[in-house]
Amino acid sequence: MSEENIEVLRAFYDGFNRSGDIGDVLHYVDPDVEVHPGVIAPDSKAEYHGRAAFREFFESIVTGPWETVIIEPTEMIEAEGNRVLCLDRWRFRGRDGIEINRELPNLFTLRDGLISRIDGFTDTVEALEAAGVSE
Repeated sequence: MSEENIEVLRAFYDGFNRSGDIGDVLHYVDPDVEVHPGVIAPDSKAEYHGRAAFREFFESIVTGPWETVIIEPTEMIEAEGNRVLCLDRWRFRGRDGIEINRELPNLFTLRDGLISRIDGFTDTVEALEAAGVSE
């Protein structure tokens, strides 16, 4: 696994978790990034293209409804090509005090030291298959 890719992803997660602001970590994201969310929320799209669309998705769908969102990669698995599967634990805390903990894997593709594609999943087995790895 490319240590550079792992460092980029760790910096991305750490930066977001520190500030809670996706704008603080957009410099780790390719200007032409493609995002394919694993969870399609009401009023969201199946695909987002470019940094501005990624920011819009994150701020309106991921963080907008919540007081805090923390994303912890519990494991990073090398996949074919320049891809890394992150088995993530997402912790959502609502303004009303409700808390949700959910495992949501993400398959990252990196190019030239930047995140160029993110494929989200709700099922770990499906994510492992998409990454071309087995548990």
